[in-house]
Amino acid sequence: MVHLPSINGKEPLLLCVGGPMDAVPRYLKLASRTGLSERRLKFVDHVAHVDVPYWIRAFDVAVAPFPDTEHYAYFMSPLKLFEYMAARVPIIISDFPSIRDVVQHGETAWLVKPADPHALALGIQYILDNRDLAQKLAGRAAKDIEKYTWEHRINQLLKRITMEI
Repeated sequence: MVHLPSINGKEPLLLCVGGPMDAVPRYLKLASRTGLSERRLKFVDHVAHVDVPYWIRAFDVAVAPFPDTEHYAYFMSPLKLFEYMAARVPIIISDFPSIRDVVQHGETAWLVKPADPHALALGIQYILDNRDLAQKLAGRAAKDIEKYTWEHRINQLLKRITMEI
């Protein structure tokens, strides 16, 4: 069972979950089992692409608990991670090689053991309790995102091509 962290001894004001609305009944059952009041939850269906940055910037912490599979560990393209970095919010994310190619634990994100709800909850609590660290992570990640823009990538590709010609 996962217990959501408190903020200054109080339950979170809002736990925002995006994605398919058919998952909402399972989330409500989990909230009920953990004692989290339904009025503290907000479920948001898919939003327009242009509105995604608005929602992400509203987070105190952005969480990406990817499942422990070979695909996520080695082959995924972490678009959600790039969005979180650009939004300048502290990130808590599953610790996989594919993620460590982009962010570093304690420098640009807080990495947690995959598929471990307790580790995830502890990571969330730690970042919420350490606002200076949270700001440092978010700021450094926002600077690093420049390396992952399409413009930067195409410039790197063009450099390689012109060097080989």
